[in-house]
Amino acid sequence: MSDRVRWINHKGQKILYGDCSNLPEDEFVNEIQRVNKAVIESGDKVVFVLANMVGVRVTEVTRQAGQSVRDSATAQGITIYTSMVGISKLQRIIVNAVVRDVYFAKDEEDAKEWLVKQAEKVKNEQPVG
Repeated sequence: MSDRVRWINHKGQKILYGDCSNLPEDEFVNEIQRVNKAVIESGDKVVFVLANMVGVRVTEVTRQAGQSVRDSATAQGITIYTSMVGISKLQRIIVNAVVRDVYFAKDEEDAKEWLVKQAEKVKNEQPVG
């Protein structure tokens, strides 16, 4: 992993933090590949991701990089819940064209709280026994 991609804990919930803030397109792609590696290597079937996208320009290349993480995870039987901070309203349209189940948070605290709520929902849906 890198300084920008790391596991954090919020209220007992493991969250993969991907800090892509202010990265140019090529460095963004490199960090997204690190996120992808962390998701796959986690060994978890459900992964909760907080993506800091402040200052990132959403382009076709960045969109495809993000989609590749989802595709890779899906192929491995992994579900990803993603909360993003720093996405403009216009960029949300582009992101939603690829990913419909992303939460656009007002700040990192809001993002973490949403992810914890999703984790609780997933936990409650697990069959007992």
